[in-house]
Amino acid sequence: MHSDDVEPRNDLERELARIWGEVLGVDQVGVHDDFFDLGGHSLLAVELVARIREVLSIEFTVSDIQRHPTIARQAAAIGQVLVDHGI
Repeated sequence: MHSDDVEPRNDLERELARIWGEVLGVDQVGVHDDFFDLGGHSLLAVELVARIREVLSIEFTVSDIQRHPTIARQAAAIGQVLVDHGI
């Protein structure tokens, strides 16, 4: 892990960390690590969006990554969408 050594704290964060690791080619990702600070760029953001959509079956965009560049923030945003849709 990089910025703060905070490991994923729930299933959604663990799944996002796994996806991030695959896309970024890193072994561990802390929940407060920034996608762009870890080497993420627009092409990898497109790949990350595709993987999140595929694995989580949720609408997610590159703009969402820009607004929520950490796993913690993405998990919170996705969790809110799931609650709003009764999932």
